[in-house]
Amino acid sequence: MIGRPSRPRSSSRRTHRRRPVAARLLVAAPVADPDPDRGRERTPAPTPAVLDHGDDRRGATSSMAADPNRRELLRRAGLAAAGAVGAAVATSAVTAAPAGADTGSTMISGHVNRAESSTEIYYDSAVELDHNSVLLVDDSSSLPPLFDSSAIAGVATTTTKVGVVGLGTTGFGIGVKGVAATPKGRGVVADNPGGAALNLVPSGADPRTRASLSPRAGDLHCDQDANIWAHTGTAFRKVAGPATAGSLHVLPSTTRIYDSRLAGGRFATHEQRVIAGNAGGGAPIPPGATAAMVNLTATNTNPGGFFAVFSAAVAWSGSSSVNWAVPNTTVANMAVVAVDSLARFSARMEGAGGADLVVDVIGYYA
Repeated sequence: MIGRPSRPRSSSRRTHRRRPVAARLLVAAPVADPDPDRGRERTPAPTPAVLDHGDDRRGATSSMAADPNRRELLRRAGLAAAGAVGAAVATSAVTAAPAGADTGSTMISGHVNRAESSTEIYYDSAVELDHNSVLLVDDSSSLPPLFDSSAIAGVATTTTKVGVVGLGTTGFGIGVKGVAATPKGRGVVADNPGGAALNLVPSGADPRTRASLSPRAGDLHCDQDANIWAHTGTAFRKVAGPATAGSLHVLPSTTRIYDSRLAGGRFATHEQRVIAGNAGGGAPIPPGATAAMVNLTATNTNPGGFFAVFSAAVAWSGSSSVNWAVPNTTVANMAVVAVDSLARFSARMEGAGGADLVVDVIGYYA
């Protein structure tokens, strides 16, 4: 094979053409082979020439020109640089999407994020989200829901921990607010099949005595004595508490629990008996009830007298519940009577002679 004749090149041209080669190969190495003659018979390098730089390096020979394998060396250098760049890109891709975020790292959506201390997010008026919200979470995504499509879910694993805490610190600040955007929606739902769904922590005095409050209609308060108060918009009303009777539960049908004509006979003057509220079918006054609504009937009466009913836990106070003024008559009266912890109350007869007593339960308070 006849080689091409060597063309003499000036030192200035050699300098101009050789120096950019390495840079050009480093950039192009990942996408092109810098040695198009690789695999062919190589032509010996031209005779070293003197480089004229116009300075004290005149007369020095070019080691690059003298090395017959310079192109192979440059090719290897380019490939090594490309490998380093590829490794850096791969490392960057891995660190950009870790499996989760640790303390000090950016929070990553869709992954478990753990931290050794609390994460605080403060509201900045310059970056408003939704009605001055500090944090807005939208559950409208089609991804699998968490806890029945909850936007925010809080989980407490022990009795001393709290899943979600809201704190209002100034003015009319609101700790937690739930808003339903549709008529069938629910702003807040509390659910606990195995226990209490909602707990109001007792604190503070009777809200009627606290001038620092700015009550609004619908407010609920639980004072330090465990009394629950509701505000109507004009005043507080006690709806529950240790000293309240609770709600009236009306029985499906009136139930008779006592008839002296069938057991015990007529009451004598000043006689007092204990009547069990759970007598009769279905225990009409259950244990734990605070009071009972009853119908009292006095029959076979003496010329004049009365019956009094009151809690079995206290003494008679001198009151009366049903009265009569003629002998051998029948008279009835409805009364609300307090009961003790066993749902019992006492009946006392006063007057000359005696009378029979019949007691029917209409309902109870609890």
